[in-house]
Amino acid sequence: MHPAGERPLDDLVGEMLERRISRRELLRRGRNLGLTVAASSFLTACGTAVATSQQGDSTSGGSKHPKHLVMIVIDAGRADYLQYKNQLPNISRLMQTGTYFDRAWVGQMEATTPASHASIGSGCFPSHDGGILGFWWEDPNTGTTFNSVPLNGIDPDSLSNIMADAGTPTMAEFLKKHDSRAKVYTASGQKFYAADAVGGQHADYVSYFHKRGTSWCPTCMPGRELPASLISDLSVSDPLAAVADADPTHVGDQDRLVGELALNVIRSEHPRVVILNLPEMDWPVAHAWGGPEAPQMVLKLMQNADTVLGHIMDEYRAEGIYDDTVWIVMGDHGVTPTTQFVDQWAIKDAIQSHTPAIVVTIDSHTSCFVWLDQPRFAQSAAIQVEQNASTGINGVYYLAEQNGRQVYLPAPNTAAATHPGLMHGLQYLMSTMVGPTAPHVICIYPERTGTLNAGVAAGSTAWRGDHGGPSWGSQAIPLVIAGPGVKSNHVSHFPARLVDVAPTAMRLMGVPYPTTDGLVLADAMTSSLAADAARQRAAGRYLIPHAHAIQRHSARQAAQDGAFPRIQLSGMQHVGFTITTY
Repeated sequence: MHPAGERPLDDLVGEMLERRISRRELLRRGRNLGLTVAASSFLTACGTAVATSQQGDSTSGGSKHPKHLVMIVIDAGRADYLQYKNQLPNISRLMQTGTYFDRAWVGQMEATTPASHASIGSGCFPSHDGGILGFWWEDPNTGTTFNSVPLNGIDPDSLSNIMADAGTPTMAEFLKKHDSRAKVYTASGQKFYAADAVGGQHADYVSYFHKRGTSWCPTCMPGRELPASLISDLSVSDPLAAVADADPTHVGDQDRLVGELALNVIRSEHPRVVILNLPEMDWPVAHAWGGPEAPQMVLKLMQNADTVLGHIMDEYRAEGIYDDTVWIVMGDHGVTPTTQFVDQWAIKDAIQSHTPAIVVTIDSHTSCFVWLDQPRFAQSAAIQVEQNASTGINGVYYLAEQNGRQVYLPAPNTAAATHPGLMHGLQYLMSTMVGPTAPHVICIYPERTGTLNAGVAAGSTAWRGDHGGPSWGSQAIPLVIAGPGVKSNHVSHFPARLVDVAPTAMRLMGVPYPTTDGLVLADAMTSSLAADAARQRAAGRYLIPHAHAIQRHSARQAAQDGAFPRIQLSGMQHVGFTITTY
């Protein structure tokens, strides 16, 4: 509720985006919202970021659209990893010749590789891509649980099948509708599900690595195979052995080989789209070593990614297509170093000991997602977790129906103790999961908190870093876009999301693309469609305060714990309204 005559922050930001209002007016009208002079500077910067040109109908600054797209996805790449840009000459070049989004974030949950890559490739949230979340989901008709990504590789194309069954659009599909001769190549190391999801069933070639003895060797997705001659003599040592031996010697070899194979494919098959997932920043660096807690390994893999990018740039220059290419470097999610842990079995016991519901399955990372056999008990299950599971959980939400639609509502104690701005931000993230496979209860963890049971094997300890939830360390990602039609040496403060990448890339390439959950990042373009600019401005009304509230909460909570996250929170010094922790 807002005092009489007052308007919510979302509306104030929206008006600020629609028309320039004075700093004095912003302060006067925001005073009762807790805004300070510093806050007005933050919001004004965001408003300027989406004030795009609406003149003309060009989307690339001219009549000719770039034909090619190269995307490097650094798995578990945090936003603050770009602090090494002085040692990353090729990424730095893209930042200088393109647009860098300094407040880019995942913008959805779960913040995991399967969900993220499906959204990157389609522009759709999990709610509209068949329900791809983490590694588990539930059949709503039978209550049976399925591992949507069997990690043993027995069903490597499961995600693209889920997306196809849901009618999810993909960049590969619409590019090929636009140009039937166009080829699409997606690849990863051991993360076959990343390459599968980002390419979808319309990708021509999908390659990944599988285990053979003590080595990883390239293979291909059934039906989307490369010529055998391209992969016959490639292999790399198992990076897991390096983790077990605490020997980082071979870390980065797999990412490097992904790049080498990509060069072979580029020279032989000349794909119009190349999307590479570089997996080693996630495993082993993020999970086994805590991500930013291992800065030497982070730097090594960032330089490795920069080298992969540089080799592809050189090849495109040699082929005369460098200036006919959209270049994107990004992360799929971040990572939060973990110093404390929640026992997911305590959550399960709290539900099953005090409600008739049975926990069908749990997917736990830096938040816990719970599926019940009887969804009607979701509210009572959430209350029991809140009251009985003494596990250090920050807040509990449950899936309910409100005004004819499904929403996530807070359990009573969570509702009473949560600042409205933070509540709205969290509910926005959770809304991206709503659908037939959505979890019934969501437990939000404090900062720097993981799940005790995640990654635990016989004789091992819990992971030192994880992701999946709304923590800003897990949500913030690097995002750089360059190429024809993209503003040069430009920094955008718009909170760009994963779902915005596909429609933006396709607009730059002149490929018609359906309206999805994502939007065209018009503020990055030298000239944009009026409709694209208007949609981005409208989205800024809620995305700016939502992202800011989550960002601010993570920083405050980490500071209270005496462990400020090692992430540069852009604009934090300009923020002045209070976030109450819960």
